[in-house]
Amino acid sequence: MMKQEEQRLKRIEALYQFERNQWAQLLHDDFGQSLAAIKSFAAGIKNNADITEEVIDLATIIDTTASDLYISCYDLMRGLRSGDSKNNNLISDIENCIINSRVEHHGIRLQLQAENISENNARIVNIFILRIFQDSLSGILRAACATEMQVCLKSVSWHKNNRITPGDNNTVAGKSQTSVMRESIELHMLSDIKMNSAFNPESEPFLQIQKYAEAFGGEYSVEKANDTSILIKLCVDITDFSGECR
Repeated sequence: MMKQEEQRLKRIEALYQFERNQWAQLLHDDFGQSLAAIKSFAAGIKNNADITEEVIDLATIIDTTASDLYISCYDLMRGLRSGDSKNNNLISDIENCIINSRVEHHGIRLQLQAENISENNARIVNIFILRIFQDSLSGILRAACATEMQVCLKSVSWHKNNRITPGDNNTVAGKSQTSVMRESIELHMLSDIKMNSAFNPESEPFLQIQKYAEAFGGEYSVEKANDTSILIKLCVDITDFSGECR
């Protein structure tokens, strides 16, 4: 049964990565090429000797804006394509994701806190959490106009009460349930937002992340903590993956 569940999750993972690559290719072929054409057009205007200084200044603004958009587009493409865990170390992978996302370029001060995160998680678990983090971070960078972000990643142990069927070999006289230790990983992302930002917690990108999380068996939510901040939460039970090959 566990083998079938593992294969199902791997199929979901493969489909999700295929869609990410498709979006990255679309950005490159359409948006990226269009920005390159705009830059070329602006350069042609600036090199024309018959135009005024005002037109040259406007062409320079167009060129600079297109360059900034291309950098953002490239960052997004790289984020979509770099969804794999490089060394199966979740903290290291998230730190690399933060560096590659160039949050400082976006004017964001980000603090990362990790509590009791094992270096021996199943690979598929690390990839899942990494991609949830990547896509959530991309959504914030695109629309929230954030300046500060706090990211907390922690492992939580808890007890789950299982009912015991009468006649079960594990039945203990006088007891109808047993307590089983479980382990979950929680990811919290708290970020400020500008009042007039285009951030929408019910937008399609976040709904897609939620569907992906639910398919994996996790719980994902995006909510406004108050008028000027948002809280993204992920919780996934990793107990059943503890015996997987790493």
